[in-house]
Amino acid sequence: MGLDIKLFRVLQCVWDGGTTHNMVKMANEIPVRCIKDKPITAFCYIWDPHNLGIFLAKDMIEPLHIIISSMLLEYDSLIKFNPENGWGSYNVFLRFLVDYFLACKENPESYIEVYI
Repeated sequence: MGLDIKLFRVLQCVWDGGTTHNMVKMANEIPVRCIKDKPITAFCYIWDPHNLGIFLAKDMIEPLHIIISSMLLEYDSLIKFNPENGWGSYNVFLRFLVDYFLACKENPESYIEVYI
């Protein structure tokens, strides 16, 4: 079982993507911003965007851009968080995030549904 994210526009799914929960460790190593000196990581944005007040795809565009950029810049420090069991990888996770980013750009008014 993994994380599944869907974008909906007027009750129609316009994008459906997912990743394994094995990527949580890596996602927790990617800071996106700080609130009161506490880092808010990629995990918070990807697994629980509603808790951050993010409900629409347009509001995920900037965080996803930051996450993707950080992953590309911090490859050497993140690759060590590849799951030992082989379920998931840096490359597959990055591809998922790029696809999610592009879907948000193409469907900015769509509603984000996260299924854990």
